[in-house]
Amino acid sequence: MIYLYDGTYFGFLSVVYANYYDKRGTEVLCSENSPGIFLDRHQQVVTDGSKARRVEKALYEKCGLSVVNIVYYAFHSREPNKDTWLLRFVEKAFQMGAAVETALSEPAVMRVFNLAKRVSRERHSFLGFVRFEEIKYGQQNYLYAKIEPENDILELMGEHFSDRFYHEKIVIHDIGRKTALIAYQGEWEIRPFAIKDSEIRQHHSDKERSLQKLWQGYFDTIAIEERSSQKRQKQFVPLKYRKNLTEFQATKQSIGSCLK
Repeated sequence: MIYLYDGTYFGFLSVVYANYYDKRGTEVLCSENSPGIFLDRHQQVVTDGSKARRVEKALYEKCGLSVVNIVYYAFHSREPNKDTWLLRFVEKAFQMGAAVETALSEPAVMRVFNLAKRVSRERHSFLGFVRFEEIKYGQQNYLYAKIEPENDILELMGEHFSDRFYHEKIVIHDIGRKTALIAYQGEWEIRPFAIKDSEIRQHHSDKERSLQKLWQGYFDTIAIEERSSQKRQKQFVPLKYRKNLTEFQATKQSIGSCLK
């Protein structure tokens, strides 16, 4: 049996419920990514919030918060086959309880553990590498940031940034997935968001343009050319983060020239 679901976390937990009460699944696929050639042996699982919460509660009571977090973080991995591995992991978790965390000889346990660890590390890195720009739209000011993570980590950053910037209206844009984290006064949500970088730059406030120039100039000034080490820079700030960091944009390419 191949289970199809809508790609949401509660949708996956609904699959876990069906896997336990209906029939054991051999594979789990997101409906959007399914090739449509398994019509004779697939089942579409409708997301059911009450069933999903029952599964999550049972997993917590059986295994503890750490295992629940492993499942939650691994779910946000970009790994194509993560859903099937997660289902096998959850099966093991219900069999073994909290001891599943140390059962790294089990292929599903090791795979899911590594996925969760990679997602957690990337989230932690982006918490320090997000750079906000002040955008003025109409009479409102917003803090806007763009990121290009490998994994789908926006949801994992919601609580952190909504608390940290409680009194600000913030938008963190995942360019590749065309989604955004929208937050204000401790409330946040993920929405579809597709807007070009050139459109964002048109709404930079005057203060933002001045601050970007100032920061770029400061970053260049404090650098000691004789001690410049690209290897060490890459160690602390990997190349994949730099395209969206203000301090790594060439000072000569001023904001004014970017707006031409």
